[in-house]
Amino acid sequence: MPRILIASLNHTQPFAEKLLDKLTQYYQSIGLLSDDKQVATQSIAVADMLLVVMDSQWINHIADDAVQFDALTDALRRSDLPIITVLVGDATTPPVTQFPPEHRALAYMSKVAIAEDEAFDADALTLARQMAGYLKETSPDGYKAQTGRAISAKKRSGVPVNVLIIIVALLFGVLIVAIPRIRNNSVTATPTNTPRFNETVSARMAQRDFQLGVSAGLSNRADVRGQELLNGVELALLDRPNVYIQDLAYPIDLLVQDNACTALGGIDVANTFIASPDVLAVIGAGCEEACKSAVGLYDRAGITTISPACTSPILTQDNHPSFYRVIPSQAYHAVASAQFALQQGWTNVLVISDEQLIGIQLANAFINAYQAGGGAITRISIET
Repeated sequence: MPRILIASLNHTQPFAEKLLDKLTQYYQSIGLLSDDKQVATQSIAVADMLLVVMDSQWINHIADDAVQFDALTDALRRSDLPIITVLVGDATTPPVTQFPPEHRALAYMSKVAIAEDEAFDADALTLARQMAGYLKETSPDGYKAQTGRAISAKKRSGVPVNVLIIIVALLFGVLIVAIPRIRNNSVTATPTNTPRFNETVSARMAQRDFQLGVSAGLSNRADVRGQELLNGVELALLDRPNVYIQDLAYPIDLLVQDNACTALGGIDVANTFIASPDVLAVIGAGCEEACKSAVGLYDRAGITTISPACTSPILTQDNHPSFYRVIPSQAYHAVASAQFALQQGWTNVLVISDEQLIGIQLANAFINAYQAGGGAITRISIET
């Protein structure tokens, strides 16, 4: 059975076959997901990766193909199986609420858009590189299934703590501009010496600049948060433009990317940073959609990110070692609400939450804090 599977519906079968033909230049154990239910189930159970071909009509037809529907459901139950959505042409990922309940996690999976015109080969090469990174991380055996023309993923190591100290210093500029409460205060501090990098990072950074990525929503002029984030980083660089390795100064080079404050934008920006061998850390994103969609990519690439604005509890509760933030989790709002209710003497509370992950986690945070204080809960979940 193929170790890499391509799942497609009947109307996207020609595109899937074309993609298969291209990817066989790089991978040997790859094939289309079978239309036979038993074979498809067995294939998903042993697969190292699943590619889901999705066009603009996919959401309207997936329920009509029972084999593909059940196979995708089984795949999403495997926490160790990398899944990449291949968007055909100008297709976009549907809103999470339009997915069948069994498939809603697919809305947050990695995505690669592949054109149907002359850009097809270049886009397929981008996909092949991304696949190599996932396979080498999660399945060494699957990675060995590649042919001699396979594309090796770029090697990275996590940024050590002393590098994070420097990045945190840069974030003071972000805080000054992006958070009004801090921006309105006058703060003075005594500068400290720039921490030294360890030998591993010194070897990796020798003879090149330190490149710091900035992921911000810049295209919507009505939303100034992205520009404020960028202004803060640039303000910090005016005060500390270099890092030092063995007494040699290395300039900090900014690589700024617009994530448009969308999930797809966050993924596109993450892929850009991952493809750059000089990006060691990223400031951003400044909005929830871009943070949540890209965090898994940064985890796999070993790139540290620090957000001044993303508050979703799942970013720090679901074991994302690459993600840091300088703002409290939304879960604290739920805990504070529970404490307020208890202080008011309200001993019985009705909790209504949707079934999306953030709604569930906020409801659970409130319930745990409220019941710990002696309160009684009645809970209603609504489907969205």
